[in-house]
Amino acid sequence: MPSVQVRALSGRVLWGPKDLDITISCAKLKEDVLTSLGERFPAPVQLLVEDMLLPEHGRLETVLPFEKYPQMAIELTLVVKPQAHKPSEPLPGLYVSELNNHRVTRWLNASAEIVMGGFGRGSERSQLAGPRSIVSGANGAIYIAEIGNQRVSEWSLQGRGLAQYVKTIAENTPACSLEEPGAICVDNDGQLYVADSKAHAVSCWIEENTRIEGRIVAGGKGPGDDLDQLNRPTGVAIDDDGTLYIAEFGNDRVTRWAPGAKMGEVVAGGNGWGDDLDQLAGPVALSLQGSSKPRTKKPHDTAFAILVCELGNNRISRWWPGERRCEVLVGHGTLPELMGPQEIFYNDEDGSIFVSAVVVFAVMIC
Repeated sequence: MPSVQVRALSGRVLWGPKDLDITISCAKLKEDVLTSLGERFPAPVQLLVEDMLLPEHGRLETVLPFEKYPQMAIELTLVVKPQAHKPSEPLPGLYVSELNNHRVTRWLNASAEIVMGGFGRGSERSQLAGPRSIVSGANGAIYIAEIGNQRVSEWSLQGRGLAQYVKTIAENTPACSLEEPGAICVDNDGQLYVADSKAHAVSCWIEENTRIEGRIVAGGKGPGDDLDQLNRPTGVAIDDDGTLYIAEFGNDRVTRWAPGAKMGEVVAGGNGWGDDLDQLAGPVALSLQGSSKPRTKKPHDTAFAILVCELGNNRISRWWPGERRCEVLVGHGTLPELMGPQEIFYNDEDGSIFVSAVVVFAVMIC
C-alpha cells in the first residue's frame, strides 16, 4: 500500500509516513493532514505533490500514477500562502530568482526565506514558472521574467517581506511576441524592457488605459550579426539617457542602442568567440557600473562601464567607455575562480559585484 508523509519547505517532516488510501479525495487528505498537525497557521495553506499544487477537487488516484508505482511513497510539501498587506519597500537582503524551484528567495545573514512563488510550477496567482530574472520598479513593484509562462509578472511587496501577484505586465501576443523572456530592466519612466533570446529581439512594454502594449525596440529581424539584428540576446541594461546595452550570446558581443535607433553599435567584443581582451565568449548577462573616467568625444559614449558575465570564458570582464579591450575582474586566472557564471549584479552603494554560478548553485560576492 502506498504511504504518505508531509514535509515543510525546510525539509522537516511534519506528518507521517502513514498508509494511504488512494481513493481518498484531495480535499479530505488536506483536511486530515491539517487536523493531525493540530497547528494554527498564520495564513491559508496548500499542499504540493511532485512540484504541483494538490487539486481542490477529485481523488488522489487521478492525480498520481499509482498504476505504475503501486507501492510509491508520496511526499507532500506544506506551504503557507502569504496574506495581503499594504505594499511596502523591499526588506534588506539579496533577492534571488530560482529557475528550477519556481520561486524567489530573500537572503540575509546566510539564511533565506521564500518571498514569491514556492507553490510549484504554474500560472496561478501564487505561482511562478521558470523565473529567469528579477528587477525592482517604482512603489515597491517587482517584475519577474518567467520562461515557463512566457510572461513578465508584476508583484507587490507586502508585510513580512512576502509578495503578492498583481498582474501580467508583458506576455506573448500577436502584436508583440514574447517567446523566451530572459533579462529585463526598467527605465526612469517605468517602462519595462525584455530581452527575448528565442525571438532575437528586445521589446518595450507600457500600460496605457489599462491596456498593456509591447513594441520591438531592437532586433526582431531574425538571428544575425548585422547591426540591425540580434542573435540570442541574454542580457539587457539601460542607462539614465535611455540607451540600451544588449549582450548577444549568439554574436559574442555587446551592442548599444540609442533611443529610437534602428541599429546598434558594438561596444564590447564582436571579434569572434575567444578569450583575448578584445573578445567575448558566450556573454549571458551584463550590468552597468558608474564610471570614474570622463566621457569620450564620441557620440552616445556614456559615463558607464559595462560589466559582462561570460559563460564561455568563466570570467567577468569590464569594458570602459570608448575602449575596445577589456580588463578581467573575476575568473579566468584571477581569484576567485568562476565555474559557469550565469548572472551579474553591480551594487552602486558599495561597489560589490554579485555573480551567480550555475555549477556550484551559489551566488558569489566579488
